[in-house]
Amino acid sequence: MQSSLGAGDSISQLPGAIGFITKVLLAKPLTDHIAQEELVQASGLEWNIVRRTGLNNKPGTGSWIALEVGEAGRLNGSISRHDLAAFMLQVLSDPIIVHKAFGISSK
Repeated sequence: MQSSLGAGDSISQLPGAIGFITKVLLAKPLTDHIAQEELVQASGLEWNIVRRTGLNNKPGTGSWIALEVGEAGRLNGSISRHDLAAFMLQVLSDPIIVHKAFGISSK
């Protein structure tokens, strides 16, 4: 499922002050994302969560930063819709990647 960076335990992946700003300005949408994630995780189904940074309409590059929750590093401020979709298809096609949450942004 697609969610938003800042939901769940991903706030540490946001760059600098953007983490604080996101928590304050997007509190209500993040609450909805968190509830959605909890329902998916409790469903008993196989799931993966992809928490994206801001979306943009730039052409895809085929290159991105994807960090599993708990993995060290920070993400950038946005990702193209094309690259987000490509990553999600990659995750869906890998049977080993199950019950994981990723943050993703452009490089």
